[in-house]
Amino acid sequence: MIAELALRKGYQVHRSSQPHGARLEREPRILERVKDYGASTVIVVEMPGPETEEAIRAMGKHLVVIDHHNYTDLERAHAPDGSTLPSSLEQFLAYAGIEEVHLRRWGYEPDLVRGIGLWDAGYIWGVMAAGYSRERALEVAAFKDELAEKVGAAEADPVNRAEAERVFQDREKFGSYFVVVSLHPTARIRSSLSRLFAFTYWKPMTVIISERAGERLYVQETDRALDLFHCFGGFTFGTDRNWGYDNETEEEKVTLGQVKEFLGGRE
Repeated sequence: MIAELALRKGYQVHRSSQPHGARLEREPRILERVKDYGASTVIVVEMPGPETEEAIRAMGKHLVVIDHHNYTDLERAHAPDGSTLPSSLEQFLAYAGIEEVHLRRWGYEPDLVRGIGLWDAGYIWGVMAAGYSRERALEVAAFKDELAEKVGAAEADPVNRAEAERVFQDREKFGSYFVVVSLHPTARIRSSLSRLFAFTYWKPMTVIISERAGERLYVQETDRALDLFHCFGGFTFGTDRNWGYDNETEEEKVTLGQVKEFLGGRE
C-alpha cells in the first residue's frame, strides 16, 4: 500500500524482493541504487540496518526511517516518550501529507486504506476497535488480499495456504496457548494461519507457531511478547502483542521447546 501511494505521490520507489524479515544491509547494491536515484531524501520502510543507514546519511542524504517493530538490539516500536508508534502506513500518510481527498482522487476508499494500517498494527481486532463493523473489517481483509496478490505476498501463495489449513487442523493446546507446528521446508504459514484462527474464533487467540521445521517461531496475541523479546531477542509486531524469532538470521538459535519452557503454559 505504501509503495502504491508513494508512486501516486510522485516518489521514486524501490521494491525489495526480500521476504518478511528484510534487512537493509542484505539488499543488493542498495548504496549504488540510492546514489543512482539521486534523491535528496531517502525513506526506508521496515528494513532495519543501522550501519547501512549511516552510510546513506554519509552520502549527504536525509534519511527517514518508517517502522513500528522491535528487533534484536534495535528499538523501533515506540516514540521517544514511550508511546507505541502507529503502523508504518499511518506514519507514511502523515509524512507524505496524503489525505482523504488525495485517496479519493486516486480511486481509493479512504477507510479501506486506513484499515490496512490499522490491520498492520492491531490485526482485525485493531480494525474493529477503531469502529469498523465486522462486515467492513472483512472488506478490509479482501482489500488486503488484493494487495497481497499484486506483490506475491506469503498469504497469496496456494502452497502456504494449503499448509496452513493442514496444520491448523492439527493444532494442540498447551496451557492457555494453541501450538501449531509445520515441518514443510519452505511454507510461510503465519499470515494464513492467523486468518484461520481469527475467522474461526472471532476473538484474539494466543498461538505458538513453529514454521519451516523451527526456522521461524512466533507467539501471537500474548501479553508476554515483550518478555519473550527481552529474553531471546528476535522482533515484536502488532503493538507489542506478538513476538517472532528468525533462526535463519539470528546468531543464537531458539527452539520451540525453549519457548514453551519460558512460557510455562501461562498466558
